[in-house]
Amino acid sequence: MKCEFFAAVLAVFLFSLCASAQTGTIHGKVRDSVGAPVPHATVRLEKTSYGAVTDELGNYILKKVNAGSYIIHFTSVGYQPIAQPIIVVANEKMEVNFETVEKISILSEVQVSGIKTITGMGYLDEVHDGAIFSGKKSEVLILDSMDANISQNNPRQVLGRVPGANYSET
Repeated sequence: MKCEFFAAVLAVFLFSLCASAQTGTIHGKVRDSVGAPVPHATVRLEKTSYGAVTDELGNYILKKVNAGSYIIHFTSVGYQPIAQPIIVVANEKMEVNFETVEKISILSEVQVSGIKTITGMGYLDEVHDGAIFSGKKSEVLILDSMDANISQNNPRQVLGRVPGANYSET
């Protein structure tokens, strides 16, 4: 009985070794059009969790990749992405190098608009969160634009800005 159990454990162990040996390694280098390395680029296999980031010299390595056919992708900010098919063979190292060109994008104009008061007072919109404030007294305190020391938790400096409100500390 003990011998049969030992044989079964040995068979499972040997099978797992054979199954894990069905992997390969992918390595390579990523360079731009003038031959300079592309650091911090992403190299990944499509529809898998295999991926790597290039080092400062543009080198990458993907270890223990299951044997089979894949599409390998290169992406990096400022460069054209590249995709190419590869076939990973068990127990072999394969080299896949990428040569990419810069991708220059002209961004459109950005307009920033907003209101920042210097008194710390603002007004609600005529309709705000489904409530109608049109024609009502709707002053609000805008803490971001106040020239008050709110870090010391001094409410007198904040509430003293409200017209018609009296505040005293006792």
